[in-house]
Amino acid sequence: MGLLYLAVYCLVILSGITGPREVTLYVDGQPQSLRTYSTHVGEIIAEAGIQLRDEDLVEPVRGGFLGTEDTIRIQRAFPVYLRVDGKILTAYSTGETLAQLAHRLEVDLTPFDQAVPSWRARVEPGQLLEILRVEIFKETFLEEIAPEVLTRKDSSLPVGTTRVAEEGTEGVAARTYQVTLVNNREEARELVAYNLIKEPLPRIILEGTASRSARVSRDALRVGDSWQGTASWYGGDGDGFHGRTTANGETFDSNALTAAHPFLPFHTRVLVTHLGSGRQVEVRINDRGPFTGGRIIDLSRAAAEVIGMRYSGTATVRVEILALP
Repeated sequence: MGLLYLAVYCLVILSGITGPREVTLYVDGQPQSLRTYSTHVGEIIAEAGIQLRDEDLVEPVRGGFLGTEDTIRIQRAFPVYLRVDGKILTAYSTGETLAQLAHRLEVDLTPFDQAVPSWRARVEPGQLLEILRVEIFKETFLEEIAPEVLTRKDSSLPVGTTRVAEEGTEGVAARTYQVTLVNNREEARELVAYNLIKEPLPRIILEGTASRSARVSRDALRVGDSWQGTASWYGGDGDGFHGRTTANGETFDSNALTAAHPFLPFHTRVLVTHLGSGRQVEVRINDRGPFTGGRIIDLSRAAAEVIGMRYSGTATVRVEILALP
């Protein structure tokens, strides 16, 4: 025991303290006093019964010693919450900036990442903070450019007749976008480049201007020629056409898939499309007509039934040449 008292006496003499000293500890600005022989900051805090977090700020530092001063200041760290990468992290801070907090928590960041409220904002107690993962990249897409449709008048074709003189070709262009993703969701897409790779060539359509009553040369017609207008039908019960002789000398059969046309050569095969329903029928031209203004083809009763216009009497159709005799 004598050696212990001697050691304490030497410590007191060396430290220059002849008795206990009064130290004031300020915890978040609230003072409390303690009489102690120790000069070690950490020991004094422990004697005062104060438990610290690693994030709490202590001045002088908790591993240091008091000199002539008799004050220790403690700033308690408060909880904050950081949402990042789909998780919410709980951390303690004494009011550092969000950037400093992220660095202390060793969050990997990219130059594009954003912070809410901001990187320079100082965090506040209980605050929910967020790091937005921002990814910026470019995407290039090839797109087809539809050819322009040009129409030209042609006096060698009957009025209402159309013919594709040039099919045209589609063009190709490249569009480059800068895409911004925020937390893997697209937030912005900006066109940054447009390059024409292949120029489109126009589709040229010939439109006939010759009178329907004019003689049409067989050589002036082409497979694929088409026109639109009103179709009617004949050969119903009681109209007297069934069994009569057609313009080309055949016996008209209302149950056959035939049609009358003003000028197409006999035995021309055409495709008739009902533009209302999309139904189609292929017929052979074996008669002349119709003779009512504005109509372009007269179908047999059977053909009218196929495309569903028997009861309506007339329909808007497109007639296209499939084969010429």
